[in-house]
Parts: sequence; C-alpha cells; structure tokens
Amino acid sequence: MRTRNIECIWREGQPSARLIVLQIVSAEFFVFGQTKCIAVNPDGTRPDLEAFRWLVGRSWSNYPAAVLEIHKALRGHQTGVREYELFETYVVPDEPLAGKAFPKVGSRRSKAQRGGERYDVRYSAEPEVAMLPVSMLASDVCPVTNRPRSDGKWIKVGECRPIVPVRLSKEDAAMGLLKHMPDGRYHPPNHKSGKGKKRARDTDGQVPSKLQETGPDADEAPQGPSGRGEEKPGDERALPAR
Repeated sequence: MRTRNIECIWREGQPSARLIVLQIVSAEFFVFGQTKCIAVNPDGTRPDLEAFRWLVGRSWSNYPAAVLEIHKALRGHQTGVREYELFETYVVPDEPLAGKAFPKVGSRRSKAQRGGERYDVRYSAEPEVAMLPVSMLASDVCPVTNRPRSDGKWIKVGECRPIVPVRLSKEDAAMGLLKHMPDGRYHPPNHKSGKGKKRARDTDGQVPSKLQETGPDADEAPQGPSGRGEEKPGDERALPAR
C-alpha cells in the first residue's frame, strides 16, 4: 500500500476499546521504522490506563521495539508478542471503490522463526494492493459527521505490508517490490532468541525513509511517570488482560 501516514491502534474487549495509538513515522516495504505513541486511552473508556500516560510522546527507532516495550508496560511481559498482529489500522482507499469489493489483504503467508518458535507472517503481495494509495487511520469515525464510516476496513498493520514509499515512481516501486519479494514471496529473516532491543530489531538493518517530517529520528530518553530520565515499568504495574 502507498500512504503518507500510518496510525494504528491496540484495542480489545467487547465492545472494543482503544488502548494505545501509535504513529509509524517511517516505513519502507517490510520495514517499519521510527514510531511514536500519540495517545493512551483516547476514548476515556479505560481509566486503568491513566497510569500509563507517560508513554505519550515516547519515540522508538523501530516499530517492533515500540510494541514490545508498550506490551511489557501494560502486560508485564514480551513473550509471544506478535508485533505486526497486535495493532490494527483503518484503511481507506484514496479513490472511491465505485462498487468494487475491498481488495483482498493479507492473502499471502510466509513462515518466520523467533527462537525455537515458527509462526505465520501475512502480507499482501498482489501488485494492485501494494500500489494502492490509501489512508491508514486510528479511527473508523468520520471527523465531520462523528458517525462510523463504511468506506474502509480494519486490517492488522502487518497485513498492509509491503508499504511502498509515495516518493517512488511506478518503475522504482516495481523494482523495490521485486527486490523484497524476488520470487513473489517475502522471506522473513530468522530471529535468534534474545532480550531487549536485540529482540526488537526489524526485518533488516535498513533505516526506512520517513513518511512525513514529524520529528527527529533518534530515540528519546524513556520518561517514566515522574518524567525523570529512564524509568522502566515494573511488573507490579502491569494490567491484566481483559
């Protein structure tokens, strides 16, 4: 998909409540780079999340690092977290579909391995999806009418990949897709077991270009509730799953 901005949410419960809103500042094909937390409990439906408002404004050099740290803060662990499945985005095509069905997303599947565990990675290899201009939003409510919209679809953020940078020409975009899917299929690297940032490294060592200029690339110093330097959240503050 081609987009200038990616916003995505972690939601849960029935009816679903938005817990965290992230903005992915830089993305290129299968690599999601600089990521910011822009909201905690944006709908005010989860007062138990108020203790985690110190996450707002935090910036990470890559999306997996952001998700793992946030999951550790709220749930007390990072084990078994599938970063690209946890967050969703509301995808709206820039051009009306004119009665056509929404493009099938996440139809391709590859195997990945982290430690001793193998799991599926879903993505969208079809050129008509990869080249589709879209908006990727954190809400399905129309800001004008304040009513639910029906022109888009909630999709797991990983299934939206590859993200084709809008700055690329059609020819360069096609070459990029061929490079990242040489046989029409994405081959995720095998992750070795580890801790901290080593576990959170993205699919390769490349730094993707920014989708838009929103701030510095470097990680900001972690700020705890007191705002004084690095303050790692303890397990005792983790929230139970609902």
